[in-house]
Amino acid sequence: MEELFPAAALVTLAKGLAVDTPDGRPPRLVAAVDGELGRVRLVRMAHVARLAARGLSARLGEARQPSRVFAILEELEALR
Repeated sequence: MEELFPAAALVTLAKGLAVDTPDGRPPRLVAAVDGELGRVRLVRMAHVARLAARGLSARLGEARQPSRVFAILEELEALR
């Protein structure tokens, strides 16, 4: 069986980052994608963008337990 390694991490912040954003709201969710180059990285970033468009940040803001984070991700993934 092939060994799997994490491809990304989602980090929620108690206080939003002080950066300019299109909607003027400070980001409270950061997606860190691994160091793969080329198409692999683009596909992973596109995946994060699709999840973000489906309300990932707002939904994860509700989660208080790791199990709820996974449940939310599964719900959003089912919308493919």
